[in-house]
Amino acid sequence: MILRNALPLFLECMRRWEKRPKPAQFEAEYAIPMREVVGDFFDDFYSALTDVDREFGWARYREHALGLDAEREQRRLELQLQGVEGLLETKLSGELFLLGTFATMDGYARFDRGTHRVFVGVDESYANGRYVDILMAHELTHAARESQPTVWEGFGLSVNMTQDEFTDSQPVIEHLAGEGFSCFVSETLNPGQPAHFYAYQDEKSFELIRQNAAAIDEVVHKTIRNPDLPYYSLYDLRRYRGPLPSYSHYVWAWQWIKSLCAKQYAGSPRAMLSVSSQEWVDSALEFRLSHAL
Repeated sequence: MILRNALPLFLECMRRWEKRPKPAQFEAEYAIPMREVVGDFFDDFYSALTDVDREFGWARYREHALGLDAEREQRRLELQLQGVEGLLETKLSGELFLLGTFATMDGYARFDRGTHRVFVGVDESYANGRYVDILMAHELTHAARESQPTVWEGFGLSVNMTQDEFTDSQPVIEHLAGEGFSCFVSETLNPGQPAHFYAYQDEKSFELIRQNAAAIDEVVHKTIRNPDLPYYSLYDLRRYRGPLPSYSHYVWAWQWIKSLCAKQYAGSPRAMLSVSSQEWVDSALEFRLSHAL
């Protein structure tokens, strides 16, 4: 993958911006120069600066941001890339972007025709940055699995789908498999962290998931069985009984894939990489998070 490190410009601006910049200054000094790197990503982005100022205070956010080191963050990402490629025995293609996004985005792997643009916002501050290593591995694992033609051929789909086609046609079971596999690989490469780190949770939300695991089982199984329910309906918390946090089904998917890997693939993530999740439907319907946690 081609790595594009945009942190030097971000840090240069943050050193200069002792107070939150005016919109015109932000556009001239950051948004427009960044177009060469990420296109119009930062156009109409100024409200993010207002939000971070209101939530954290500009001085506090700026202090955190200036604690970043562009070379160190690049080495972290390179190590996670090496880890994913080594564990899965595959070479990733596409582009990697190291960004400062004013605490609006942690990570996103954008699929398009079998390749990816992976964006990592390293200025997020959760757990003093320990979460970033897990996040990097998670997004890179999406790029690894989603670029395998056999993952999609099992559903009659092509790896050469556009981003819109990918979003519109992703099967429920592959959404669960992809998120679960990414959580599993990030844990494998970054062991020893609190369990909630691996699935976009904190201690409190993870405990809610543990207490309401049966409600997640119910919704996930219903969604797999019903072809009229799209994968994104799993994010709709109104479907679940009891209080549950966002991304609850990621915990379900992570624990399912861990169990499946141990039972059918001798604990080897590499052996699962290219397998169509169509083969895993029965396993998913048998799995109970309420029994695993």
